[in-house]
Amino acid sequence: MARALDEPAPDSAALLWVEAVLHGILRDLAREAGDRLAAASRVNAEALLAPDPEVVQTLVDRALRLPLPGVSGLGEVELRARLTRLHRLSGALNELCRQVADEQRVVHCLALHVLDWLQIEGEEMALATEGAAREARLLMVEDGLALADTAERARTEIHQRRVTLGIAPAEATAALIGTSAGEVAGPWFESDHWRLMVVRRKFPPSVDDPVIRERATTELMREALDRTLAGRIGWPQAL
Repeated sequence: MARALDEPAPDSAALLWVEAVLHGILRDLAREAGDRLAAASRVNAEALLAPDPEVVQTLVDRALRLPLPGVSGLGEVELRARLTRLHRLSGALNELCRQVADEQRVVHCLALHVLDWLQIEGEEMALATEGAAREARLLMVEDGLALADTAERARTEIHQRRVTLGIAPAEATAALIGTSAGEVAGPWFESDHWRLMVVRRKFPPSVDDPVIRERATTELMREALDRTLAGRIGWPQAL
């Protein structure tokens, strides 16, 4: 039954709390808070430069405009104090990142992941059965049939794909890892199809790749934060 227009809206606070718990929002917020406190203990957040008062005031003004009684009920003075501290804690996180993810450590991290962060690029086709995939491979490897002609004969399409070995399915990694440029990799089973790829290029992890650099930075930060948090915080088990 539809709610009457003049009927007051139901209190959604309880529903929002349940959603935050079940969707992991509270867990994520707790982990972010723990990370910032860990960073603050490592770099001495109180020694960092105080945040720009204008920046803090902008955050206060935005927070006060939110339709959240819990925020507005704090009052402007308390809200400013809390946001100033939060800004310092975020600054501590950035400072820790600068310390633990310098160029030398990033390069060392890449050396440890030279294989699982290797990216392989090529042209891939997917077939419905293993037999069809193996026949297509024989046509290319033994008979020298071009990829396009093989795909046309198999009535399938060719797609460009770049695979990172460390996050690819195990079957794909096993097929691709020993394949050189110009060779055919596969078949392997993935996402309901048997796949073949003609490898074109391999990209070892490089500090010049922003995605790879971010991945290394994230790992270095996670290691530093986890070492600091170890034994200090206990995370309840999921229900």
